[in-house]
Amino acid sequence: MLYAFGDVQNPRQDTADLLEEIVIQYIADLTSQAHSACKKRGKLRTEDLMFCVRKDKKKLSRMQEL
Repeated sequence: MLYAFGDVQNPRQDTADLLEEIVIQYIADLTSQAHSACKKRGKLRTEDLMFCVRKDKKKLSRMQEL
């Protein structure tokens, strides 16, 4: 991920560790929000994740594309 955004091919380990921690925290928060949105159904679906990022058009369009 770092290399794709212009960093060196082999970044420093502490930088990679920090980025990994940030990404894991973001995914955990997003999943928690989506789970809160679907409590009545009891089943987490893709639409629940899309609902959580609906205000960020860039993320939403990328999620729809993938």
